Amino acid sequence: MVKAVKGKLLRAAVVLFFAAAAFILLMTNAHAAGYRAVLKDIDQYDDCLSDYEESVLLDRMETIAEKVECNIGIVITSDLEGYTDEDYADYFGYENFGDSDWAVLVLLNTHGNPQYTYYVDQLMFNNSGYDMYYSHTNRIFDKIYAGLEKSDGSYDFYAGCSNFCDALQSYGAKGFAGVMMRFWQFFFDNIMIMLFLLAVSIVVPIIVVGGFSSGYKKKKPVSASVYMNRDRTRITNSVDNFVREYTTSYTTSSSSGGGRSGGGGGGSHGGGGGHHR
Repeated sequence: MVKAVKGKLLRAAVVLFFAAAAFILLMTNAHAAGYRAVLKDIDQYDDCLSDYEESVLLDRMETIAEKVECNIGIVITSDLEGYTDEDYADYFGYENFGDSDWAVLVLLNTHGNPQYTYYVDQLMFNNSGYDMYYSHTNRIFDKIYAGLEKSDGSYDFYAGCSNFCDALQSYGAKGFAGVMMRFWQFFFDNIMIMLFLLAVSIVVPIIVVGGFSSGYKKKKPVSASVYMNRDRTRITNSVDNFVREYTTSYTTSSSSGGGRSGGGGGGSHGGGGGHHR
């Protein structure tokens, strides 16, 4: 019986742990419900995207952001504002999305500016954005450039950004895989909380089982001889006796020829019955 109780408590502990983790995950990310998209065309020399293209792209980015549960940012610029390309992408991500899940594309339109000779376009990811997309970085860039670079040497920024959206949608974790990926990301980001929950989920059932086991004594089977023990069962036999008495008498008469006198004799007969209880 104790083994059965232990098994049930351990199963309950596992369920409790994952339920608590899921609850904390939901509560922690409640503020992040509703993923966003940010698109900025801030090339100081040209409008790389028309207003219509920006509107269409932004709508699509917002749809994909909700679908893959990751904020999406695109910036087209000709000025890194004193940052390196990596720092600029990182700064753009944190400035717009904070320390959340995001994927940011920076397209640098240098216009032949020698200051940016060694700077390149950048992809930057954070949290689950990193888990989903970092390993696909080269493939994502291949898709971007397949649309961006035209045969005449000019650039189609709309096509490049559209292909970027395609890539995010293709490689974004969905369904159960996405849930598990975000769970493990949350686990490692909040390792101390999760270890505490794990410890509580294990220790509490052990304490309960230990206390239950110490107070539990298995009942020994009772043999028939125990039930016949004199301390348990007593058989008594008693008899009630009563005495019945009776008297007989007879008369005699005297004769003329002689007489004999006699005295009446009496006797007793004992009899009775017994009552057994």
